[in-house]
Amino acid sequence: MLTCPQFRVYRLCTERINDFSLLGAHTDLLDPETGQFSTLVESQGWTSLMPQTCRSGERAATLSDEMVSLTGLSPRTAVHVGIHDSNASLVPHLLTRERPFTVVSTGTWVMVMVVQGIPLVLDEQRDALINVDAFG
Repeated sequence: MLTCPQFRVYRLCTERINDFSLLGAHTDLLDPETGQFSTLVESQGWTSLMPQTCRSGERAATLSDEMVSLTGLSPRTAVHVGIHDSNASLVPHLLTRERPFTVVSTGTWVMVMVVQGIPLVLDEQRDALINVDAFG
């Protein structure tokens, strides 16, 4: 089971990996508190189908021979783990701001990201979620 961005990584280098930030954003496949696969994965018997989970930006591999042939790029071209889009907008703030802080990111959605805020109980009716950031 691969997320869409990591399927592209697989096509580029034939490595099956997943990214914490994407699994922890919209899939219900990762428990944000523990960083482990969720009870959904376990209860459905999907654990053996899940590839290694990595942090955003980690080096996955180099281009496969097929991609080198198709693109003409160097066989030493590195392929890195992708990142969830809202988490990508959060990275500069994680690297430069003192915690706690809040970032509002707009695009398809309006994301209000609170880093090291007060823990809360999510209300399913409000379509709220807890993300896992780029650093896991």
